[in-house]
Amino acid sequence: MTAIITSLIAGIFTLLAAWISRPSASQSPEKNLSKETPVNTPVATTTSASLILGIISFIAWYIPIFGFPVSLIGMALGVKDITNPSKKMARVGIWLNVVGLMATCANSAIGAYLGYKGLLQY
Repeated sequence: MTAIITSLIAGIFTLLAAWISRPSASQSPEKNLSKETPVNTPVATTTSASLILGIISFIAWYIPIFGFPVSLIGMALGVKDITNPSKKMARVGIWLNVVGLMATCANSAIGAYLGYKGLLQY
């Protein structure tokens, strides 16, 4: 079961990386050839951090005390760099963090309800 989940997560991240690296529809090959672009354009570090924290938030949601800060910091970093040229990475990082934050909120709400009703099994 763990191997299946791991391979699914790896496949999702592979598709995500392919989607990020594809050129946008507004860019035509003529435009790319006519203007000079630097060969090694560095990606903003805060955008990369937002994407990495978004991926980590998929693991951290299980323990809400870790999930909340990871998701909130990742969202803040993604929103900060939404105007950079690496806008796709920032958007993906924001969405990953939003999903991680929603999962964290759901987990803590369910835990609070079960704790209130006395149904938690230790």
